[in-house]
Amino acid sequence: LITFMNELYKNVSTFWIRKFGCPEDKIDKEVESAMMAMQVGCCSIKQHEHQLGIHSDPSSKFPHCVFGKTTCIWDNDTSKWIGRSCNGGQLVLVDGCIPLDYGPSDVIFLNGNFLHGITNLKPKEGHKQIKGETLSRFSMQLYTDYQRNENKHGDYGSFSSRWS
Repeated sequence: LITFMNELYKNVSTFWIRKFGCPEDKIDKEVESAMMAMQVGCCSIKQHEHQLGIHSDPSSKFPHCVFGKTTCIWDNDTSKWIGRSCNGGQLVLVDGCIPLDYGPSDVIFLNGNFLHGITNLKPKEGHKQIKGETLSRFSMQLYTDYQRNENKHGDYGSFSSRWS
């Protein structure tokens, strides 16, 4: 899966940086450098934890990829995760609260410089939450640390100025 996702990221990144003004003669080198600095992460959120409230990622000229989202619940009786048992946990762009609903087999590429976050988890309508039950949401992330500015968030300026 990771090999497939790396290849997909490489193809999308090539299109992405061309669209945002990278000179044609620099595209291959930029994408190759970005691929050498790839990071894979797992985002795990439990009910009542707000570590992914509204935020922007460190400034980068490459996209942020999220995939494999699932909401689930821990069943104390069977000691297993039961999938799709809660609502919420949606990725949202804050520019008008645009929900980006996606499932376990979907992939989203986004510009992490723009404000985004995850909505609160809650039991599905008509289901009561049992005491001690924990709702959770998981997703995978793929991004590059290449030329990522950890000290600068939410850079809404021109992308073309970054290619010089």
